[in-house]
Amino acid sequence: MEHPEHTERMFQRLEVRSDRTTTTHRVTRALFGTIDRHVREDLSMRIMFSIFIDFAIYVVPITLLSSHINFNAYCGVDLKRWILGLLLIVAVSNLQKLFMYMVVQSCRADRFLYGIVTSGFTFTILFAWLIYGNILYYSKNNDCMRQRQTRLLSYIVLGYLYVGYIQIGYALSYAYIVPHALAKWWTLKSRQRAHNQQI
Repeated sequence: MEHPEHTERMFQRLEVRSDRTTTTHRVTRALFGTIDRHVREDLSMRIMFSIFIDFAIYVVPITLLSSHINFNAYCGVDLKRWILGLLLIVAVSNLQKLFMYMVVQSCRADRFLYGIVTSGFTFTILFAWLIYGNILYYSKNNDCMRQRQTRLLSYIVLGYLYVGYIQIGYALSYAYIVPHALAKWWTLKSRQRAHNQQI
């Protein structure tokens, strides 16, 4: 049986030995520490803002330009299928964020492992799809830019790829933090298990 007060005291002792200014410490605190009301509200706002940004970047442009795009036109590669796949991945990613929002509202420390696992899963799918999009767009068969009916669609795909580059760079900049955060979490859990065995 877990004792939340004991877990928090152990985390506080672990904090004393840590450099509180490091990004790793802040991530560990956010992922595994006890979440008070103000932090919970801040995390919730960040999640909703992220969903709004995805909607503005991916959904709004294709919706506004849909009347000018000939989706039945075909060029050397099937860019329409790639865009539909990307929008499906974005929809799944935002569904994951909605579940994350609910997790934040009823958060206990270990439940934030959900964030690491599900975010890593959706990012891996997005990363793979962007690689496929790069291969598709820069292939020799792609003559969509040279055809008037598919030129706009080609520009949209290129824009999505550039946005993908930024997202991948942003995600990779945090990749080194996760192992350190998990190491601190493992230390905390090991001490908690040792304490429970002594009871």
